[in-house]
Amino acid sequence: IHHGPVLVNMELLLSVLMFLRFYLVHRAILLHSKVLLSASYRSIGSLNNINFTFRFVLKVLMNKYPGRTLLAIILSFWLVSSWMLTRCERQTTAPANHMSTALWLIVITFLTVGYGDVAPKTSCGKMVCLFTGVMGVACTAMLVAVVTKKLDLNKGEKHVHFFMLDIQISKRVSAIRCFSSSSSIRLNVSVILHVFPHLQQSYLCHLYAVKKASKMSSITEISKTSKPVSVLA
Repeated sequence: IHHGPVLVNMELLLSVLMFLRFYLVHRAILLHSKVLLSASYRSIGSLNNINFTFRFVLKVLMNKYPGRTLLAIILSFWLVSSWMLTRCERQTTAPANHMSTALWLIVITFLTVGYGDVAPKTSCGKMVCLFTGVMGVACTAMLVAVVTKKLDLNKGEKHVHFFMLDIQISKRVSAIRCFSSSSSIRLNVSVILHVFPHLQQSYLCHLYAVKKASKMSSITEISKTSKPVSVLA
């Protein structure tokens, strides 16, 4: 039995209108969320002029439970899109008029793979696949953001990491300063002796005098300590 195109389009339209019941899911999530049930949330939100809408609740869920929320959205969209694709392709001989094939087509379109083994024939099926591709790109971007947030360091880990980096950098700076100061001292002495060769003799004489004075002082101290011993003897 082949139905006319007008009857098929009317049946498809009535089937799509069935998804208006998802408004009840929206209401259930909004009314049973801890955001609306908490008095502290409502009081602080009223002070900051925040409207507790479904958008705000969805943001809270994405920040608190990002993985579970994104997984629920993807699974719901996968099942609904597959069912709509079978409704659109039901009157054709395309393989997508079966639920299993539609599930496969939605998955490869959602992941932007597109093997090309299955393709929609009707305009309605093409629109469903087009919307699936757009949603796949959006969900992939959200998944990347969630993974990046999970891999980011928390406050304590950042404190430890940057503290150790500061210690290493301070050690390197101290080593560089010590090396530069010692090298500059050696360079200044060598430059002075090279430019003024007549000062080299006086410099060596001064070093000899210092060593001789230190030697004489040590001999004097030894003689002072030996006198009491000789007196006692």
